[in-house]
Amino acid sequence: MKTTCLITIFIGIAVVGMVCGADLPTKNDSEKSKEQTQSSKIDGENLGSTRSLTRKCCSREVNWEVFYRSGLEMYGIDDFGTDSLINLMDSEIPSIRYFAVSLLGEKKVLSAIPKIETLLDDKSNNVMMAASKALLKMNNRKGIKKLKEFCKKTSKGVEEGNYIALSDHAHALRVLADAGESSAIPYLRKLMKHKYWFIRHSAIHSFGRLYKKNPTVLTDISLMLKDDHPQVRKLAFGYLKKHLNQPEDAELLREFKEIKDRLDERDISEKKESEEDPNESEDTNKKK
Repeated sequence: MKTTCLITIFIGIAVVGMVCGADLPTKNDSEKSKEQTQSSKIDGENLGSTRSLTRKCCSREVNWEVFYRSGLEMYGIDDFGTDSLINLMDSEIPSIRYFAVSLLGEKKVLSAIPKIETLLDDKSNNVMMAASKALLKMNNRKGIKKLKEFCKKTSKGVEEGNYIALSDHAHALRVLADAGESSAIPYLRKLMKHKYWFIRHSAIHSFGRLYKKNPTVLTDISLMLKDDHPQVRKLAFGYLKKHLNQPEDAELLREFKEIKDRLDERDISEKKESEEDPNESEDTNKKK
């Protein structure tokens, strides 16, 4: 139960990319009250419906531009022009800044780059990472240094078991991996040993993104074929199968598949035994 809750927290924070409890822009009392109600309701709905959001966001069919627009629409915003989005990056609501900068990045609005760069120093970690990602989409790598510093800082929190730091750390590493930054590798190797399977699963995704820049990451991925969790092994084998696609790789891939299949069979066998044990215990108790 505890692990399930942590998975939900991790996915919710990583996917939605919001920070709750922000101060609202200064407006007249009636408008401020209305926005406070909307903000509270929206943030609660976003964090309370992580499963549906995850299904939508993880789909290969997702249109991120539409997704970010939807986020702004929840705040009653319907002007998605460049000037409007640039102005929204000054909002006191972190989630509005997040959606605005993400949408500008998705649309590759080059004229917004100077303003986006200012968000690299945003007080919200999610906004800072969204700004870095938006800049990368426009071939601007000014956010890389900030992400590296952030990963160094959050690594301590990860070691101490801080789940928010863990989520932010994994998210930042994903952005660095998308940028082809090999500096993410040492941190990812530590996450490969993390006690929670969904963190190891996330690390494999990041390693997969680094393949084009550094093909040697397949070695790290192959090590996860012996992971205790079937979803981690499945993802690892998926990446190996994707990249080991030459005739000369056939034998090696077959060996990898045998390792995975053997452990999958072990898990199935252990599951059957665990399901049978309670029945045997009940029968024994009845006889007694």
